[in-house]
Amino acid sequence: MEINIKLTRKDYINFNKYYYLKKAIKKRIIVVIIMAFGLPLIMNIGSSFYLFNYLYNVLLAGIIFGVIYLLLGYLLMNRTGKLPSDNGSILGERRFIITDEGLIEESNTHRSIQDWKGVKSIEENHNYLFIFVDNIAAYILPKRYFRTKEKYTEFVNEINKKMKQI
Repeated sequence: MEINIKLTRKDYINFNKYYYLKKAIKKRIIVVIIMAFGLPLIMNIGSSFYLFNYLYNVLLAGIIFGVIYLLLGYLLMNRTGKLPSDNGSILGERRFIITDEGLIEESNTHRSIQDWKGVKSIEENHNYLFIFVDNIAAYILPKRYFRTKEKYTEFVNEINKKMKQI
């Protein structure tokens, strides 16, 4: 079973948005919480401690730092679409072939095989199928290249079957 796709900058940006909003958001929230509680403590070292003032400052620091940190991260993440080269190994036409040995990816510049034991997870959103091979690395397959919903389901089921066989 195989599929041919053309990965665009928009597809690459959408993968980064998915990762940022779905996979890495917990880490970012933890950083915001630590900063919200830590900054008021650090700023008030040596002065009298008033619980109400501390909680107010925690709330204020959390809101300000959270908005800045999350918004800045989101804006920077959108710029990642400018990073891949037009004729590099990320963007452009690809063919994915499911074999017993693994998932083969072919393009004009390379051919690689990902062993099934190296596939960490399969995730999706409305427009994409992501085959994660590491924490932040995935094959990006836009759903628009599957002719029918049945072809898409068949493709995903075949990958799941191969992953369970190892």
